[in-house]
Amino acid sequence: MLNRPTDRIQYFSFRLRDKLFPILLNIIKKDKVHELRLKNEKPDLENVIYAVSHYSCHDFKYASEVIGKRCWVLVGKQRFDMVSLIGLRLNGIIWADRNNKYQKKRAVKRINKLLQLGENVIIFPEGTWNMTHSLPIMPLYWGIIDIARETKRPIVPLVFDYEYAGGTCSAMFGQPMYIRADDEKLDKINELRDEMCTLLWLNWEKKPLIHRSDVSQEMWKKELDYRLGEYPLLDAEYEKSFMRGLHQNENRVSVHR
Repeated sequence: MLNRPTDRIQYFSFRLRDKLFPILLNIIKKDKVHELRLKNEKPDLENVIYAVSHYSCHDFKYASEVIGKRCWVLVGKQRFDMVSLIGLRLNGIIWADRNNKYQKKRAVKRINKLLQLGENVIIFPEGTWNMTHSLPIMPLYWGIIDIARETKRPIVPLVFDYEYAGGTCSAMFGQPMYIRADDEKLDKINELRDEMCTLLWLNWEKKPLIHRSDVSQEMWKKELDYRLGEYPLLDAEYEKSFMRGLHQNENRVSVHR
């Protein structure tokens, strides 16, 4: 029930964004640079937290397309071109300076409120782009577990697998994860990461076998340079500072903290 003027304004703001979303989605589809392939069905749920892998500048756009519903997106402080910034603001954006504890707490409070109001939220729990050459999913920040526990809303994993040579991007949804009050935070964040890694593995095992010796450092650098070149505003060195738990051992396929 909407009694306060601020509640009514917020409600109509949400509904206006919902009406604008199909327009934004059409723009996203026209600007798409990959053939997007949805490999399984999206869970039939509303008012959820989508945990999305973060590999390139296309992740949010492709997530919007395969989810098919407007979702607020948590974004770390970075530079955007004007078109992207306008699109994000019309969609719904939650800003957070990842180096500012106060801003991060305020962002969590905002996310909790949005979920309580029935909205959907996209979070990239890796915290930044995955720029490693050996980790399918980087170690995750566990704030997403706190949010799910506080709001009692499910986490739905969503991962993307890009093939730049073939110009395709495969999207895969995981099973919803619910967090109970007595669940151990470390156990659940590892479970979420394992689920996201498994989704990628299930897609990879259907591909032709490639030996690691056939993948040179030059090939990897070329792909990384291409990804970064798609979004030259990104400060790669700044983003690397948020790659959690990789400073000690980047080459391990599974790192738990």
